[in-house]
Amino acid sequence: MLWLYLKIRIKELIRILSGIGIFRSVVLCLIFICGIVCLIKIKSEWIIPIFFVLCLGCYHNFRKDKYFLKLNILNSKLLFMKEYFILGSPLILLELLNGYWLSASAMILFVLLIPFSMKIYFRIHPLRLFFIYKGSLEYIGMLRKYWPLYLLLILFSVLGLLHNNPRIMKVCMIIWGIIQSNAYNCETSVYTILNYKDYKTLQIFMWKRNAWNVATLSIPFAFLAAIGEYNVDNAIFCASCVFASILFMQCTGLMSYVSSNGLFCIFLRIGIFYLVFISSCFIPLFNVIFITFILIYSYMLYHKYKTIWNY
Repeated sequence: MLWLYLKIRIKELIRILSGIGIFRSVVLCLIFICGIVCLIKIKSEWIIPIFFVLCLGCYHNFRKDKYFLKLNILNSKLLFMKEYFILGSPLILLELLNGYWLSASAMILFVLLIPFSMKIYFRIHPLRLFFIYKGSLEYIGMLRKYWPLYLLLILFSVLGLLHNNPRIMKVCMIIWGIIQSNAYNCETSVYTILNYKDYKTLQIFMWKRNAWNVATLSIPFAFLAAIGEYNVDNAIFCASCVFASILFMQCTGLMSYVSSNGLFCIFLRIGIFYLVFISSCFIPLFNVIFITFILIYSYMLYHKYKTIWNY
């Protein structure tokens, strides 16, 4: 039974590696070999056991076949012990060769006990974002996904100002303006339109939402520009970048309500909107292109859903 189970596991591993491609498989193997070499060179007694416990514990806790094996095998826990001992035998043998008998014994004891452990459930309580405009579900979803990048961009801006290089902060503001437009990646459902009583209410809500969210998330950059090297050029750039970001968000938001062609939307965003946004941060005159697209999409939105609002 153990040999049959291992053959199934090996075939599954081969299928996964063939699915991700030869080049990626080779890279992963090289990374794995480098990791093993690093573990061999580590002389600490408890580094390898900690690594062993974390990897094996996560594997047992999140594996999906425990219930299936329990129903089809008389003693599934014994099968788990054998499998884990085979997987961990190189590390256990390495500890024995280094003369760390206590840590090797602890690893063997962990292999014997882990099949009897209960599954650990992790619950993450989402933090309420009070500073985001109420009802901005798309923007909240984007921020929960990309907040590490936002903090990283602020950190880079601080480092740039500490080294008297405000251009880094400008680049970070442009990157964040592009990232936050991902709030409107998907086409909006018609059921979302039904939440608004008329076309005017939808437009007012979108303008307020985008202006508030963009301005709020731009406050740290503006604060850094003010305390770093305050001059007229930096102030004008910050104002231009915020205004261009608002128009960019409004344009992509309207496009998500109107267009159903994913490839066409991707082409517009990457081929036109990104370039227009970057240019508008330095030359505000390019905002005319955004305003033109906003007017076009506003008319298309009105024409597409006017029957819902009984116009």
